[in-house]
Amino acid sequence: GWIHFILNLLAFVCLPFIFPHVKNRQLLILIVTISPCISLGFYYLMPYIEAYAGFSGVLHGLYVAVALVSLHYRKERKFAALVLALIVL
Repeated sequence: GWIHFILNLLAFVCLPFIFPHVKNRQLLILIVTISPCISLGFYYLMPYIEAYAGFSGVLHGLYVAVALVSLHYRKERKFAALVLALIVL
């Protein structure tokens, strides 16, 4: 629904502010990479799904990828670990 769409949009817009080291080009590359991976995952692991439309999976993938990279920055390490732990939960 619309509320879910707005929450996804808000989370996507906040991503560069939460993780300042991420660049727009990197986000674009991640989106282009993660999207087909999710589609292939559904195709092979859940073939009974006939249609899927959504950005939530890609958004979670973006947060995981950016948090994993942010673990290398000392100042962002604790927050990145917290983000990863919350996504796992």
